[in-house]
Amino acid sequence: MQTHGHYMPGVVIYSTIIDSLCKDQLLPQALQLFAEMKIKGIPPDVVTYNTLIRGLCTEMLVNNIPPAIRTYNMLIDMYCKEGKVDKARATFEYMIKICGKLIKLMVKYGCQPDVVTFNSLINGYCKSGKIDKALCLLQDMPLKGLTPDVVTYTTLIDSLCKESRFSCAHQLFKEMKAQGVKPNVFTGIH
Repeated sequence: MQTHGHYMPGVVIYSTIIDSLCKDQLLPQALQLFAEMKIKGIPPDVVTYNTLIRGLCTEMLVNNIPPAIRTYNMLIDMYCKEGKVDKARATFEYMIKICGKLIKLMVKYGCQPDVVTFNSLINGYCKSGKIDKALCLLQDMPLKGLTPDVVTYTTLIDSLCKESRFSCAHQLFKEMKAQGVKPNVFTGIH
């Protein structure tokens, strides 16, 4: 395209090609194109980075390198921010499945979904309009030994208000305060 002077490729073209290379498990070529993109002064965006992160995680799995909990959290968060809640949930469930028979031992050593994992899933469900599923996750947290934090409550309260479910939002706000979680500047009934 550049040789014939028709069009100077931008971040969208580069990101699309990088995505295709990653999906074809051609990570070295994707990374090379990423470097070329930066050399040419084309700043990568969040889509470019997410694509490379996904490609790197895929390569880890292909090479039998199990991702750490932080890696899973990052993937879950990424999928939720992209609105791909089903993929986020599948990743979450896969993370639990991978632990398999060793789950008790792994939990003992801290290998379990944490508050960040749940917050990412709750955020994703809220963004996709599945607030009731997000509320179910809130109820699951104590069963997993986790305490919802201000991010958990704020995300849910905001979404409930946007859905005009003010009574439920107010009740959740009272529950948050009763649990000793202090509201921040982003928390409140709109």
